[in-house]
Amino acid sequence: MKRLFSSAVLLATSFGLWSCGGDPTENLREAPNQILADPSVVIIDQGESQTVTVTVIGEAGDPFATSVAVAAAGSGITVVEDTAFLGTTVGQPIGTQRQFVVSATDPVGTSFTLQAEGLSLEVPVIVVPTSVAGTFSNAAPALGEVVTLTAPPGITFGPEASITFPGAQGEPVVTEISADGTVLSFQPAPGTDTTGFVSGVVVPYSPDLPIDTIETTTKITTPAIPNLPAAFSNANPAVNEPVTVTASGFTFLDGTTVIFEADTTIVGDVTDTAYVSSRAADGSSVTFTAPPGASGIPTVSGAALDVLPAIGLTLLATSAVTVDSTVPTLVGTVSPATAPALTVPAVGLRSALFDAPDFTATIDHFYRLDLTEAGDYTITVDWTVGSDIDLILCNDVACSAPDFAAATANKPESATFTREPGTYYVLVEDFGADAAGATVSIVVEHSITEE
Repeated sequence: MKRLFSSAVLLATSFGLWSCGGDPTENLREAPNQILADPSVVIIDQGESQTVTVTVIGEAGDPFATSVAVAAAGSGITVVEDTAFLGTTVGQPIGTQRQFVVSATDPVGTSFTLQAEGLSLEVPVIVVPTSVAGTFSNAAPALGEVVTLTAPPGITFGPEASITFPGAQGEPVVTEISADGTVLSFQPAPGTDTTGFVSGVVVPYSPDLPIDTIETTTKITTPAIPNLPAAFSNANPAVNEPVTVTASGFTFLDGTTVIFEADTTIVGDVTDTAYVSSRAADGSSVTFTAPPGASGIPTVSGAALDVLPAIGLTLLATSAVTVDSTVPTLVGTVSPATAPALTVPAVGLRSALFDAPDFTATIDHFYRLDLTEAGDYTITVDWTVGSDIDLILCNDVACSAPDFAAATANKPESATFTREPGTYYVLVEDFGADAAGATVSIVVEHSITEE
C-alpha cells in the first residue's frame, strides 16, 4: 500500500502543474541588463560605412534575445539595421545579436542611441575627413601671390599645418595660419597644376586624433619657369678659372649647386658638380669652378625668383659653359715659398684646384692655404695615376710641424683640420714614387668648428 500511495501523490502533483498551462521555466528567465556595441566608439572615414554589432546582455551575463532599435542619430551620419545579418533559412535573424551600418557623410563628432527592453546606449561616432572641401582665394594666382585656403566646417589647420602640390617646381611656403585655425595662407610654387595635399589638419571634436594627409577638392594652377636666364662671366674658362653666374629676377640661395651633364671629363672621383666657392651677400650671384672638360648647359639648383625668395628652383640655364680639358702644370709648387694659393671657400661651400705636377722632378709639391677665419677645413686630394699619394698639412713655411692625418694608404686622401687664421701649406707627396703624369685635384670644404 505504501508504494501505491507514493505513486498516486506524484501523479497528482504532476497533473496539477500541467493543468496550470504555463512555462515551467518562466520564473527562471533573467532580465536584460545592458546593451553592448562592438566597436564601442566608431571612428570612420568620411564617405565610408562601418558595421556595429549589438548584443543585449542579461543579468547573468548571457546574450538576451530581443529586438534593438535606433532611437536617435546625430547629423552627418546615417544608421540602419542590417536585417540580413545572421539570417536563417526562413529569413529570420538569430535574436541574440543585431548589426547596424553606420555611414558618414560629414566630418563631425556625433553619436547615435540604441534602445532595447527599456535600456539605451549612446555610441560615439568620430568622422575623419578625407578631403578638404575648402575654398582657395584664387585658383590661378600670379607667382608670388599669397593664396588662402579656408577650411570647411568640422576641421581646422593645426599650428604645423602644411600643403604640397605634386609635380610643382618646388614646395609652397606657408605664410600664416589664422589664430582660429580656419585659414591657411601660402605661396604656391611655379608649375603648380594639381590638387593640394594638406597635413596637420585637426578635427576640433577629437583634437588628439591622428589624421593623415588629406586632399583638397579643387586645384591651383600657376605659371611654370622653364629656364634660368643665366649670365656667365666667362663661357669658355680655363681650368681653375672661377666663373660667376647671375640671373635677372633671381636670387641664389645658400646651398646653390651647378651641375654639368654626367659625360664630362673628370679627375679621379671628382664629380660633374661644379665647386661653388662663394655667394654674394645679397644672393645676386654665385662663383664656381667647374671640372676640367665640363661642357654643356648646366643645371642650377637653388635659384629663387625674387618674388618667391624662399622657394629654390632647379632649372636648366639658357646658355652653355665649356671648360678647357687640358690640366696645366702649375708654377711654383716645388717650394712652399712659391706655392700657388688655393681658393678658400665660404662657410658651407667648396673650392677645387686641378694640377698636373711634375712628379718626375720631385715627389713633393706645395699649395698655399690663406685662412682669414677659424674653422674646420676638410681637404681632399685625389689623383689619376699612382699607387699612393699622401696629403700633409704644414703649419708654417718650414713645415716644422707637419700634420699626417691624411697621409695614409687611402685613395682619395682626406682629413678635417681645425685651424685658426693664418697661412698653411698643403703638401702633396708621391709616396709611391709612381705618379708621373698624374692629374691631381685638391678640394677644400669649409665648416664652422662645433663647440
